[in-house]
Amino acid sequence: MVLTCMLLALPIIYVLSVGPAYRLTFFGRVPTNSVLAIYKPVFHIADHFRSTERALDWYIALWVPDGLPPLTPSPLPTPPDLLNWKPM
Repeated sequence: MVLTCMLLALPIIYVLSVGPAYRLTFFGRVPTNSVLAIYKPVFHIADHFRSTERALDWYIALWVPDGLPPLTPSPLPTPPDLLNWKPM
């Protein structure tokens, strides 16, 4: 019973952990490339479904002070690039 509950909860916890991971990346605690690799499936789905993308943007904005920062082009990967990420 406990194992079943854990198996059902893991995908939900995985998706919901993208917010805290983005926050850690935003403040420089976790490398951007690591977050992109770990959450590649989440970003891939968000990239293909507009409603999922909007929901993910809204959820991530809850974890960043003053909402999401404006997206600015930069030669180095920065946390806002997480939302501009496209699958290879």
